[in-house]
This record gives sequence, C-alpha cells and structure tokens, in this order.
Amino acid sequence: MLNKVICVIPVRMESSRFNGKPLSLYKGKTLIENAILNAKKLDFVDKIIVASGSDDNQIKLICKEQEVELLFQKEMYNSGSERLRGVREHYPDFETFMTIPIDEPSIDPLEVNRVYDEHGPFNGIVTLYSNFYNKGDVVNPNSCKIVMSGDRINYTSRAIIPSSKSGGYYSDLSVYKRHVGVFFFPSFLLFAFGDFLWKEDDNARIESLEQNNFLAQGLYAYKIRHNGFGIDIASDNRKLEERMVETYFKEKI
Repeated sequence: MLNKVICVIPVRMESSRFNGKPLSLYKGKTLIENAILNAKKLDFVDKIIVASGSDDNQIKLICKEQEVELLFQKEMYNSGSERLRGVREHYPDFETFMTIPIDEPSIDPLEVNRVYDEHGPFNGIVTLYSNFYNKGDVVNPNSCKIVMSGDRINYTSRAIIPSSKSGGYYSDLSVYKRHVGVFFFPSFLLFAFGDFLWKEDDNARIESLEQNNFLAQGLYAYKIRHNGFGIDIASDNRKLEERMVETYFKEKI
C-alpha cells in the first residue's frame, strides 16, 4: 500500500536576483527552516524531504537539526516542481508529491490543512491561490495572477489579468487571484507523463511561469487565506516581516 503524501522542499542556492536566498533570514530563521517548520504542521504529510541542487554544508546541518532527509540532486532542473521528477525515482511509494516553496514563509499551514481536508486527496495537479493584499501587489510584475473557470486555471500571468477595457488596473481587488506556489502532483501523473509535464510551453517560457506548462493536463486551484507575498530580492525579507505585523494589528482592530 502506498504512503499518502511526501512534502518536498526544493532548494536552489544560485539566483540572478538573490544569491543564497534559502539561507537568508525571516523572523530569525532561514527560509529553509521556515519551510520545514511549516511542513511539519501539515497533518496529511507522511514524509518531509529537502531536495537541493547545492551540496552545501549549512543546508546539511539545517536538515540534520530539523531531522528531515536531504536529497542532493546533481541534475539540472528549471523549477522547484520539476525536481519532483528526480524525487519520485528515490521515493516511489507515495500517492502524492507536493512542493512547498521556501520563498513564501508566511503561508499558514492551517489553511493548507483545511484545503486538503476539504478537497484532497487530489486526482489532478493542484495549486493554491489567495486574494491580493493591496494594489501594489497586483501591479508588481513579480506576482503571478491567475484567471480561472470554477476550480480550473485557464491562464497565469505576471501581467494584470483580468484587466479593464482600457487595459489597466480594475479598482475592485476581489477580481484578482494571486498564485501561491504550493503544488500537489498525483504519483500516477508523474509516472504517466514524466518529462512531458515540464516540456516547455511557449507561454510558460515567455511569462517565465512553470505552471503554464500544466494547463493542458488540467491545473486546479483552491483558495487560502494568505496576506503575504513571495520573497524575490533581499529587501523582501524585512518587508514581509513588516507586512505580517501590519496584518496582525489590522485583524485585531
């Protein structure tokens, strides 16, 4: 009998905009540690591993201290979710392979638990989305916007979608959906389609958004409450901390 869910935390040290991001600090802990601690709060997860393309001693130490396995992958991958191809070869006895990104440390694990309780286990590729916190997040080209029909994603973009007739920002924030980069892949899809799932679609390449590769197979999304944003550059760590303090006090009023 297959185990239920393996949670994979992809780690890549090299980045054109933020080298060493996985070891940068958010609330006094590295982004890797934050992701591991969030994953440990997911009730439906049977196993947690860190999958890294970097043979880094500090990553090894963090994994040892947190008592999670580290899988070093020499292969080159274009995205965090693509690392699952190699992970499945080492851990074939799981029904679902999920990824949790290191650059969204403010994700609430209770919200992810709720989604899995309400909709899991999943038979297709599933990701998450949230409302946008403010206009600045919507117009930020680093934030991914999604358009959906029901629970199925039609398209994702860094552009402002949907847009008004004039091609600009629509004043009602509720029409926008922000992609949150948690993914769930059923094992049978990884087995059946393998490399084909990451065969680069032109839109995925142009937008630099891996999730556009999955639209043909069916990509579904469920909403979580999430006021944070993805860390993209070094100054974002502090800005995210300030955002979460601001959010906390707003909710207390």
